[in-house]
Amino acid sequence: MPKEPDGYTEMLRHPHAEGFKQAMAVEITALKSKGTWREVSHNHAVAAGKIPIPTRWVYKNKYDEQGFFVKHKARLCARGDLQKTLQDTFAATLAARIFRALMAIVATFDLETRQFDAPAGREIKASFFFFNKHSMD
Repeated sequence: MPKEPDGYTEMLRHPHAEGFKQAMAVEITALKSKGTWREVSHNHAVAAGKIPIPTRWVYKNKYDEQGFFVKHKARLCARGDLQKTLQDTFAATLAARIFRALMAIVATFDLETRQFDAPAGREIKASFFFFNKHSMD
């Protein structure tokens, strides 16, 4: 199986370009069906005082448990690395040495522990504008 393409232009020259194009169509259809975005012109975004964030396509091959090819996948990703941040954001993480110390206390005093996941995602009420120079039209 050839190496996965790194970007849209490389995908066009890839031996499995048609499979990746079909995966792109599936991704666009899925995003549109979820109401992820609505299309507006570049001029509309600029008039709203927004600078559109560029996007890029990421391509992957999906394999089953035995390592056999299943399908091509394509994801449309915002180039967040190019977005200007208005404020610094940080994700709280637990240092390994602190975790080990806590587990030692739990073991020493025969305590019970519980694990939970605090969801980071929440509904965003802001408008973002994305630019995709490789449209599906």
